[in-house]
Amino acid sequence: MKRESKLKNTILVIALLSICACNKEQVGNTVATSSAATNKVYNAENVVTSNVPTINPTSEPTEKPEPTPTVSPISVKTVKLSDEVTIKVEMGEKECSICKITAKKSCRKIVIPGKVDGKPVTKIEYEYRWQPIEDSTYNIFGKENNNSDVEEGTPEDWYEANNKNIEEIILPDSIRRIKGYSFMGLTGLRKIKLPKNLEKISTRTFARCSRLTRIDIPKKCKKFGMGAFILCSNLKRIHIQKGNKNYVEIGDCILKRDKMYMYTFANFKKNIVIPKEVKGFCGDSFNYFKPSTITLSKKNKYLKMRSNCLYEKKTGKLVFVKSNSKREVKVPNGVKVLGKEIAVVGYVNKITLPKTVRVWCEQWARHMYTEHGNTESTVIVVKGNRVPRFKGNGYVVIPIGVEFEFKEKVARKYNKLFKKHGCRIIKTNQNTYYSDLK
Repeated sequence: MKRESKLKNTILVIALLSICACNKEQVGNTVATSSAATNKVYNAENVVTSNVPTINPTSEPTEKPEPTPTVSPISVKTVKLSDEVTIKVEMGEKECSICKITAKKSCRKIVIPGKVDGKPVTKIEYEYRWQPIEDSTYNIFGKENNNSDVEEGTPEDWYEANNKNIEEIILPDSIRRIKGYSFMGLTGLRKIKLPKNLEKISTRTFARCSRLTRIDIPKKCKKFGMGAFILCSNLKRIHIQKGNKNYVEIGDCILKRDKMYMYTFANFKKNIVIPKEVKGFCGDSFNYFKPSTITLSKKNKYLKMRSNCLYEKKTGKLVFVKSNSKREVKVPNGVKVLGKEIAVVGYVNKITLPKTVRVWCEQWARHMYTEHGNTESTVIVVKGNRVPRFKGNGYVVIPIGVEFEFKEKVARKYNKLFKKHGCRIIKTNQNTYYSDLK
């Protein structure tokens, strides 16, 4: 009996040991699995561990790259309008643009169609692709603007006359934009009908269209570029159609509605009156036309006029000048600030600044000496001993390449001020200095 009891106990112990061994093996497998999972997580965090198995990248299926979308080439179509006129048309998906016009010398009138192959014509813009120099400027007939070096020649040379035979152009109402220089140099053009849906007229669009007498700006036009009508010597009238939300015509002037700043002249006559509504002026739209006299309405509450200079009553900021027959301007006492891009009628070869001026703004003299037709050097005469304060980037405030006149003691102060902004003055004569980059 004892032997049987010992045998049973032995068998029971062996069985228990076997069960324990199995449990340990399962626990070990579980721990190993957990460890591998942990290593995989670290591997996703770009942490290198020795327990992570290496994976052959070539064993995984690779996705096929998405095909690159092909851009269909621009389609340019040649359309013969008549025996005298041929146009090139750049065809888009839903609309098209006129990119070149060719006219025979016998042509007097050009009528641009509103649609080509059922697509509306929305733009006048010369296409550069047919010329070797991509950054040059051409009109819609392919005539290049010769204004490559503003130091040489005259404006008549830069905007060379071409297609003198063309007297009238009619554009369809579908056109929304006319690119700059498009009708440059058409000295025979007397009349042009602008589209009612036109939104923008870019700069120099009608440069040297010297026989144009009138332009009607459509009511949907949001902007016409400053200098769009340079050298239009016979232009007498720019009319803003009623309902235009960006410009308003008051008396002899055209104003921007948002700030009531004067933009340009509406009537090109000898005597101009600045209306009571004008609060300021915009850029360089004035020196292409030179009226004999300019007066300010007595009812104007914002500006004051003295010596052909207009400045703000509250701030003393100079905003407008008109040069005399000698191309000189004498800024009156009371002007405290030289405003940004002062509007100019005529050209200025000499400007005298009073002692009262305390602040110079960016590009205050820009339109006095850099515009077409003014080839003489400009002289800036500075009165007083106090140097001004610059408002904005001093490097842009300082006129470069002009002569300054001031006393030698004052010159040292100005030279010190100019050097702080990357410029300097060089003595050329007694009390005469030349401004240059440092």
